[in-house]
Amino acid sequence: MKMLVQAAALVMILFGMASAALAAEKPCWVGREEDNKRVFWSCINTEGSSWTLSRNSVVVGAFETTNVTDEFIEMKLKTDKDFRLRLYKDRMSMNQNGDRWTTIAIGKWQK
Repeated sequence: MKMLVQAAALVMILFGMASAALAAEKPCWVGREEDNKRVFWSCINTEGSSWTLSRNSVVVGAFETTNVTDEFIEMKLKTDKDFRLRLYKDRMSMNQNGDRWTTIAIGKWQK
């Protein structure tokens, strides 16, 4: 049991380090809504695995990283664990309660 707890702690530490490293590499994603180019989205890494999502410069939610792959960073809304967001190199997608992933905006990573 003690070994299992230590292994779980190590995984959490490594995940935190990977999130921080990725955040340093990709601190900000920006884009425009797919159907309405006047709507501007941004998702900024504020610290470690914490992100802030804004729509037209108004903060709409605080997120935390849950999964990092070569293709995307996935995060969940801190106030609603069922609401998830994925940032890809060219788009932002949202998902709620296991529904289909829906592309909301087309954009890119900025440093």
